[in-house]
Amino acid sequence: MQKVTVVIPTYWTWPKDIKDKEEKSIFDHPTPLNLDGTLTRTLESFKKIDYPDFDILVIAASTNVGIAEKVEKRVQGIIDKFKDKFEIKHFSYSKLKILR
Repeated sequence: MQKVTVVIPTYWTWPKDIKDKEEKSIFDHPTPLNLDGTLTRTLESFKKIDYPDFDILVIAASTNVGIAEKVEKRVQGIIDKFKDKFEIKHFSYSKLKILR
């Protein structure tokens, strides 16, 4: 069997309780930083996959560069809970800077 990589894009915005937040990028239904969103449930569902060779790439984006570091930490915290279950990679702003 061939190795499969599943790509999961995630979009994040300011916490729900912050008013008058500036959003530089527009995404359809970004997750507020203070809510769980769907990433945990999505990763949880991969535990049921009966395929021997797959990995996951989570791509994290924020609606404003001002919260990019918080988004990266939040997503990494979620991913860390699943590292013992399967191989997960995380691509976000700090890695994008390296590529530039």
